[in-house]
Amino acid sequence: LMLIGPSYAFRVTETLSLGLSAFGAIRTFSHAYRYTHFNQDGGDVGGIQVRELDIEFTVYSGLIRFGLQWEPSPGWRLGVMVSPPSFEIWGGGTHALRDLSTFGAGEFVLGEGSDFEAHDLIPLEVRIGMAREVPETYVVAIDLSIYGPASYDRHEPLAGWTGFHQAHRVSRRPIANVSVGAEVVIARHWPVRLGFFTDLSAAPIVEPGDTPVVPHIDSVGSTLSVGYRTRRFDINVGILGSLGSGQAQTMGPFGEDLPTYVPTTAQDRRVYFYISGAQRALGRLLGDLIDL
Repeated sequence: LMLIGPSYAFRVTETLSLGLSAFGAIRTFSHAYRYTHFNQDGGDVGGIQVRELDIEFTVYSGLIRFGLQWEPSPGWRLGVMVSPPSFEIWGGGTHALRDLSTFGAGEFVLGEGSDFEAHDLIPLEVRIGMAREVPETYVVAIDLSIYGPASYDRHEPLAGWTGFHQAHRVSRRPIANVSVGAEVVIARHWPVRLGFFTDLSAAPIVEPGDTPVVPHIDSVGSTLSVGYRTRRFDINVGILGSLGSGQAQTMGPFGEDLPTYVPTTAQDRRVYFYISGAQRALGRLLGDLIDL
């Protein structure tokens, strides 16, 4: 998801500020699926089945955000952001579906590439944050994010898609997540930051069925960074890690009265290393060398 657009903020009083942002939201989605099955049922009915799906689409939407910041007393800040659901501008994509089977004497290919309309919806979002700051000493902040429900079809289901693990229907429940962070400045130049966050899934619990659904994975994570700050630049090196568990779909046992998909345990582990401010610091250093 990429957001592009202007923002404007102004101070109403010495302790109250308001802001407004208007974004063009660009969301790109891609999915690839490959499946190969060799049949050697007693040697009488041999053959191979190859199923492939490639799909890509992009949706352009509009998004408005309203913000408020209030300083009830020195060192304390309260912020609120409200973002109504997005409105769609345009969406479209392409898909290529191939299904080759050579069981016995039969052979067929189902589906070819085609274009389709695509849809996306960014739900209602409300954020409430509070921070306590002592300049050049420490900052402690907490942020609560609340998301509204959303249900929509990414695109129309196409014939022959059963068993391709591609969820065209999206359903999201109301959900809330929390983030807590702190920064301590050591010897006036070394900020150390530590944070914790939740990333709870808004997707419904996965149940047996014939329709692909979005996985339900709840995650928690933490961040840690150390930096060096001067009047001319601020450079930071950090790490972010998260651990999630939940349910996804897998193919069920074959049978006329059995569901195509059944729940299976799913885990998600992520680790990111990052550096911020390095470009500016390097630019200032090169500028000094050029001056010399």
